[in-house]
Amino acid sequence: TLGERARWLRQWVPMGMRTVGYGTVSLTLGPITPRHSASAWAMRNWSRDCMKGLHIAFEAHGEGNVPDSGGFMYASNHQSLLDILVLGGTLPGDFKWAAKRSLMKIPFLGWHLTGTLGGVLTTLFIVVVRVRSASGNFSKAKRGILTTM
Repeated sequence: TLGERARWLRQWVPMGMRTVGYGTVSLTLGPITPRHSASAWAMRNWSRDCMKGLHIAFEAHGEGNVPDSGGFMYASNHQSLLDILVLGGTLPGDFKWAAKRSLMKIPFLGWHLTGTLGGVLTTLFIVVVRVRSASGNFSKAKRGILTTM
């Protein structure tokens, strides 16, 4: 219906504009800031601004349980596409992502995740062919993340 299309435009067009804006900051300033801090800042603020734009309220609990040093892994049950916004806007520290390989093809998002245009490689891409192969891919992802830290 016309109302649904208007709502879609009000929500997703600004999200696309935020993606281009924060993606540009990440791609241009990320490579020249210590530890690519501009990229982490852009990802965190992109996530938070997108949640605000979509009227998603969030509150984080248990930050004290995150270790100050050493490796650890967050795992999400991925109930929706909005999990990325919530995780990106609330998780502390500088972290890396594991994602489907098909995300590499999305402009700005893919460039940021792959380190294209001088950015930092922040993602381990996984090819998921069958659900049964996912556990093997997870083991590979874990090894890849540990070697990049």
